[in-house]
Amino acid sequence: MKEKLNRQAAIAKIIKKHQVFTQDGLLKHLKHAGIRVTQATLSRDIQEMGVIQVPGLSGRYYQMPSAANIPVAPAELIRRFNGYVATIKHAGNLIVVTTLPGEASGAARLVDGLNFREVLGTVAGDDTFLIVADSSKSVNKILKTLKA
Repeated sequence: MKEKLNRQAAIAKIIKKHQVFTQDGLLKHLKHAGIRVTQATLSRDIQEMGVIQVPGLSGRYYQMPSAANIPVAPAELIRRFNGYVATIKHAGNLIVVTTLPGEASGAARLVDGLNFREVLGTVAGDDTFLIVADSSKSVNKILKTLKA
């Protein structure tokens, strides 16, 4: 499972850094990064990650989905969130979440996509993000949903 998470993190990093137009191109980037994967596995990863293709000047290229413009069911958001998260800790009305490197922003956007009325906002770094709840009482409800 860790190998899959690392591979998917590498795919996300490549897609964010480069305009990749084909699965073959993505395979080459992964190989260059020292990750060997079959076409079938890559195709499954792309589907699971919700990677989309968007039009560009040189053709359609891969892009990570945005929680703001891709409709995703709450159960799917939680599944993706749990795939990125390493630890969750809280104090008062604050929840600190650590993630795989480079995944904090995406995981925070997934929390934003859940539209908790108790969440005032999220602030993300590289591998850590902060959830600010409206009260310390709300923290347990938020944690229960995220850990479901």
